[in-house]
Amino acid sequence: MSKKKREVSSDILFLISVIIVVAFVSLIFPFNETITSYTVASCVDNDADGYYDDACTAADLGCDETAYVTGSSNQQSVDTNGNVLVYKDDVNENWDIFIYDISSGATTQISSNSSADINPRVSSGNIIWQSLNGEQWVLNIYSLSQQKIKQFTSSSITTHQVTPDISSSWVVWADERNGDFDIYGHDFSQGKALVTGTGDQANPRVAGDYVVYTGDEGGSSDVYLYQLSTEEITQLSSSSAKENAPDTDGKYVVWQTDESGNVDLYGYEIATGETIVVSDATGDQRHPAIDGGLVAWMDDRSGSFDIYVYDFTNSETTQLTDGSGNEILPAVSSGDVYWIGDNSGNGDLYGASFSSSCALIGDCADDDETVYPGASDVCDDGLDNDCNLEIDDGCGEETTNVTTTTENATASCLQEGTAYNYWVDSVSYALINSVGDGDSPYMLGYGDGTCSTTSIMFYVYSVTYDGMAYYTGELVDTVSGTLDNYPEEGLDEGYALWTATWSGEDTYYYFISVVGTSAEASDTLMVCEDAASCSGISVTVADAADYVLLYTGEATGTEENVPEDCEWDCSNVEWSNCEDGLSTKDLEECQVIPEDETCWIEENLPESEKGCVTEEAAVEGAAEEKTTEETAGEEVPIFTWLNLLLTILILVSYYVYKGRKLH
Repeated sequence: MSKKKREVSSDILFLISVIIVVAFVSLIFPFNETITSYTVASCVDNDADGYYDDACTAADLGCDETAYVTGSSNQQSVDTNGNVLVYKDDVNENWDIFIYDISSGATTQISSNSSADINPRVSSGNIIWQSLNGEQWVLNIYSLSQQKIKQFTSSSITTHQVTPDISSSWVVWADERNGDFDIYGHDFSQGKALVTGTGDQANPRVAGDYVVYTGDEGGSSDVYLYQLSTEEITQLSSSSAKENAPDTDGKYVVWQTDESGNVDLYGYEIATGETIVVSDATGDQRHPAIDGGLVAWMDDRSGSFDIYVYDFTNSETTQLTDGSGNEILPAVSSGDVYWIGDNSGNGDLYGASFSSSCALIGDCADDDETVYPGASDVCDDGLDNDCNLEIDDGCGEETTNVTTTTENATASCLQEGTAYNYWVDSVSYALINSVGDGDSPYMLGYGDGTCSTTSIMFYVYSVTYDGMAYYTGELVDTVSGTLDNYPEEGLDEGYALWTATWSGEDTYYYFISVVGTSAEASDTLMVCEDAASCSGISVTVADAADYVLLYTGEATGTEENVPEDCEWDCSNVEWSNCEDGLSTKDLEECQVIPEDETCWIEENLPESEKGCVTEEAAVEGAAEEKTTEETAGEEVPIFTWLNLLLTILILVSYYVYKGRKLH
């Protein structure tokens, strides 16, 4: 072969080699800008229906939640003025009022009542709340600037003042001084009756020139609007259903109603007089709070309570939270939403910023422009058009809706645990675990604000001790009690007096509080011959949970054949670090381990193993994920403009080098 032919062959082989190298580089590093398979999905709207695709999360838009106050105690009744959060906390085994400074993160306890402080509300400069003074509810006020507490209502008034609210100019509350509850107000110069009449006027909320409240003078609970400047009263609802939990921002009014069987939300625009349906979705929507036209509420349409938001300016509804537990009792200020979450097993305080972009999350069909939150369901099309987890809702008898009735709400309305079911001294209202013969302590059982009855039953049991553990003895008393409902505060308070009788030996007792088919066991109380020598403590009754089932309809038989107790308490044990896709709990470390060996059978064990993903694996998985839509019909280009430029540079360099060599 001639030298020239050999040179041509070498050129061809070199060129082929270059093409192979560049093609390989193209496969590994595809510089084509249209290929985004290896990037984390961004918020887009593929079907142009106005909502981000389902993969878009609150975190992508900066709408994710922040934990503000957490711990082993319970936080409830949060309110805010945008600078601080106020709430009640049972860290001292009774409710006290606390402040959380949003900018600094500092927490301050401002009340230390030995009984109870509840229903805190805050304006720009003051905090008002309801305090139990002996057997009377009074109002206390705290100045944020002076950091001082004083009793707000006159000490000469011997009846209850409850459910206060405060604005920059007014304090309003429900007052019982005239024999039933009326609405009173104080403009920081003088106090006066604002609304009086037959029946009870209660649950006031104030903003600007308006006070909204509930009144039952018509025979049922309705919502009314009072204008401070003109003293004019407007009735906003008039059905036979129960309307309550009103709130206002001075421009709109919102409230809840059980007119349809489950609990829905309505709104009212003060300027136009128009009534608006805020939410009539499946399940219950409760405890609306409003500020600046933004309404937040607790909603159980998905099976547990989440926080939803409705914006009056664009009539859009957004699901703000989607936790594994319940998110309840929201407060709103300047576009920020705060709530109580029970993911840890007790109430903690969370919050999140809400922007106009946050309202556009939640499209449940990324390829169908007729399916998005807020759309109208099209009957018989088999689609969940409005993304509310129900198909064809509102389509008559063929609907697949499952509604939650008020009766069902009552069935599970009691708060769980001894933190909400306990004994108190009838004089001091302090929590107690011992009394003397003939003493009459109160039994207290609390609900979550959804109980639709005013009665509660208490079943008192004696407790025996076998040398190793405490067990339920005999049913010794049945007492009917009163249940006060405060749904706007997410609270029902049940109570009854019980006269203790010494049995001849110091004996522990506990009660089971029952509302409908909801039942909870209480803390224990020791009854002694003499209160001065009594030293009862809180003890765990091993089989109390089994006896509770007798009142919930979940157990069969009688008290004599209660099943063996396999109650584990592993709340003190942390999950291990993720290894080989598993995270575990060591059951040997649980703080309560059943004595019965049958409780170690697999079906009786608590969860001690779960799948998991390490942080590194999660990052890698997010980077490598490719959806079917992204990869369908996709071809990775062999040459891009950058690859082509690289090829040309290699060839030019080669021939320049070759030319120099030949010369």
